[in-house]
Amino acid sequence: MTRDFRSYLKADGRKADAAMAGHVLTVYVRNPEGTDRTEAWVRVTYGVMEQEDADRAARVFARWRSSVYGDHGHVGVTGPAKTDAEADW
Repeated sequence: MTRDFRSYLKADGRKADAAMAGHVLTVYVRNPEGTDRTEAWVRVTYGVMEQEDADRAARVFARWRSSVYGDHGHVGVTGPAKTDAEADW
């Protein structure tokens, strides 16, 4: 999933999204049993002074999952030094 998300970022055509690809370390996605809501976690290199970038990563991930997979869920983005962001899609 990490490779797929990075590829989307690079191919999406938005310069800011393409630059984000290098900050994505890992992507984990799971579909808990008994629900149709996907759960995802994205680890990034964004730190404390880059909260806006982490928030953007959550929004872009949500847009990607919705447009490419058509599913619904929640993503948590974490970086070093308590940098966290979340988004639903």
